[in-house]
Amino acid sequence: MKKINLLSNNIKNIDVKSFDSSHILNSMKPMSSSESQLVEATELYSKMLNDNDCNIILSISDNSCTKGCLRLFANMIELKMVDAIIVNGNNLMYYDFLEALGFNLFKGLEKNTNSKLDEFYICTSNGTFIDDNDLQYIDLTIKEIADQLQARTYSSKEFLYELGRYLQVYSTNKRSVLQLAFENEIPIYSPSLACSKLAGGLLDHQWERPDHHMLIDPILDLSELIALKSKSKNTGLILLGNDTISDVAFDIVSYTKVIGRQTRRHKYAIQIVKSNAEGELSETIMRNTINRDTIKNVNMEPNLALPLIISQLQYSKQLKERLYHHIN
Repeated sequence: MKKINLLSNNIKNIDVKSFDSSHILNSMKPMSSSESQLVEATELYSKMLNDNDCNIILSISDNSCTKGCLRLFANMIELKMVDAIIVNGNNLMYYDFLEALGFNLFKGLEKNTNSKLDEFYICTSNGTFIDDNDLQYIDLTIKEIADQLQARTYSSKEFLYELGRYLQVYSTNKRSVLQLAFENEIPIYSPSLACSKLAGGLLDHQWERPDHHMLIDPILDLSELIALKSKSKNTGLILLGNDTISDVAFDIVSYTKVIGRQTRRHKYAIQIVKSNAEGELSETIMRNTINRDTIKNVNMEPNLALPLIISQLQYSKQLKERLYHHIN
């Protein structure tokens, strides 16, 4: 087996602008369980979009980024369906940056041996293959971007903004999440950025400049998110995955009280998780951070459910009239 055989089936990103799921969702209304949950979640998302005072926050704790959903998140920015993004403990932004510069993620083969992957310098992540040469190039590029920045403390939002600025000039894929967020002033937060693959290039930057380097402070993310929440009359959450305990989207309501400020609870929330076993929103979280009468849980794969929701809503009248909120 040759390296080209292992890296022959690149992952294609779903583009919700290419189809209309209205007929599918309409046929699900009489059904039970996950299907009816999906319809109800679509209706609640429609309410969020119709609420001119609502800032919509997309919180991603799922590994959908390696399952062909990067363009879906880009579609949501293009369609003005999201006003801020929080990335919790995954490599979404790293892979988005990689694909924006013309590289690919590949489907992993069921039959492979670690010895072959090591021999061909192929990395694996959630059943996905990536050429290690590509990763090294991305790490070096991230280092070079950091090298050009002023030596001071940054929030993850500020650094991801700089990645978007770089892509505006050098990207081959002009529809990346980072670039579209930069161009449309959609803030992206990644408080656990140090646990993602982005840390590699930043480590190299700091290692080479021990006394004069840029530094990312996750506490700045909390401060900026508290400011965002305080400025928002209403907020709605779209939660992908089940990492609700450590989800910063909930923490910002509690932390606002810690520093002595008053803020409203989130007005709306949609959580999409694979199954009941992965856990729905706890009673404590619902009582303290979200209005209980506007919560919908969908027990379905996020990378299956969300494209159906977005595909139907993209044709709604209120979406066509909605403006970017520019809460950056």
